[in-house]
Amino acid sequence: MSRIAVCAIAKNEEPYLKEWLAFYRTIGITDIFVYDNVSDDGTSELLASLNEVGLIHRVHWPRRQNVTPQRDAYQHFLNNHAANYKWVLTVDIDEFLVPRDGNIHDFLDRVERERPDAGAVAVPWLVFGPNGRTKQSPGLVIERFLTARDQPSPPVKTLYRPECVQSMRTHVCDLLSGSYVDNTLAEPSWDPNSPIRLLDPQPGLALVHHYVTKSREEWDRRRSIGRPDRLKGVHLIPHSTFEDYLDTPASNTDALRYRDLMAPHLRQIDAALTRLATTTEGISVKLHLMDPGLILGSIEGEQASPQTRIRVLINDSVEFIIRANVKFGDSLGFRVSTNWSESKAEVVSVGVVGQRESATVKRKDVGGPIKAWHALAGKAPSAEILLFSKAVRGSRTKEGFESIRSKWDIPFKKFPWFGEFMNALHVLNSGCDKGRQGIITLGERYGDNVLRDVALQIERHDAGFVRTLLDEAGIDPATIRPYGPVSAEGES
Repeated sequence: MSRIAVCAIAKNEEPYLKEWLAFYRTIGITDIFVYDNVSDDGTSELLASLNEVGLIHRVHWPRRQNVTPQRDAYQHFLNNHAANYKWVLTVDIDEFLVPRDGNIHDFLDRVERERPDAGAVAVPWLVFGPNGRTKQSPGLVIERFLTARDQPSPPVKTLYRPECVQSMRTHVCDLLSGSYVDNTLAEPSWDPNSPIRLLDPQPGLALVHHYVTKSREEWDRRRSIGRPDRLKGVHLIPHSTFEDYLDTPASNTDALRYRDLMAPHLRQIDAALTRLATTTEGISVKLHLMDPGLILGSIEGEQASPQTRIRVLINDSVEFIIRANVKFGDSLGFRVSTNWSESKAEVVSVGVVGQRESATVKRKDVGGPIKAWHALAGKAPSAEILLFSKAVRGSRTKEGFESIRSKWDIPFKKFPWFGEFMNALHVLNSGCDKGRQGIITLGERYGDNVLRDVALQIERHDAGFVRTLLDEAGIDPATIRPYGPVSAEGES
């Protein structure tokens, strides 16, 4: 039996994904690839869970500047995955390919038998309207909407043989070899003004049922997210377009013949998701640090384990799915380093794979450097460079410095000069001149590179209180050296 893949892109399709997946598994699709165009309605979480249990292949696919995500996704699939399959179908989540007889293997067997030269098959839409429904209601899409236009529509979607294809567009492909055939297995008559449309579409051997509007409520929600085949920020679907789909007078129940066959697939999907959800029940996620270059968090709960997988989405763009296998104090933790990434974390969505929701956190909401320092001191005492950086940044004010000093018991082992410098500052702050001598001897003990590193941290974090302490003690904050000559006793 031929290996056949479906490739789709999804954004805010959570209510429809399980039915769509069950339908394509029912008609004989081998593997299903869904490019996740970053959703905010639970779609991304559901797709991550479906991927986790092996029911789909999910590809994180945010918009890129000046690139239409849909065609870009199809081309990525063609370049990276298509060669593993004999046939590939590219459709949207509101599109269901319905063969006239049997399943997709029966349809393609006939294509191969009668048109062995076929490199791609153009299958026209059969457009379904709202069926008089104004509100979203329970039930399958193929059950709720049973009226369609009386004839197929000119736009097509494509089944293609990867070895024959140069590139994939939204509706059609460009062939290197083989012939394009339509759903009657004849040569397509293309509209010269719009080469994704047939001049005389026929019911043929298969149609793509396009549930373009669903109910009015669902249409209004869909149009608000824009179109994945257009650039960001343009081409929202007009409200008035809904009226174009009201003329659907023909009753059509062709897709319903798969309903009973879909039922075991739906049960399998629900059972797999329930098993996964059970393993993540009660696990909570907390972010402790959200720097431009580093995110640190922990998980809590009876079922938390090093196998728990965390999905971290940075700025609606860069995604990491990682295990919470980092030792973080008494908790399990996770970290994402973005020091060499172009994406510095300003907004992060974080959640447990298997749970239905993620939390969205802004960097300012995680807390400032003082809160971060206290969290790190308790959970990551070996992060010496990071701890010193947070200590200096938190010491912009006297109150911040004293808050950090109140729990200063970090054993700086690899970088002892950081600890000695903060200890000497503490002595200075208490009014004792011995603190000044402690700072002066840092250079004598560890060299100029250490002093430059300390001075750089003070400058980088604009540590005003530290600068004031040093300046009043006669020490230049830019060099961590005394302003004047030093006597043998260390006094200038």
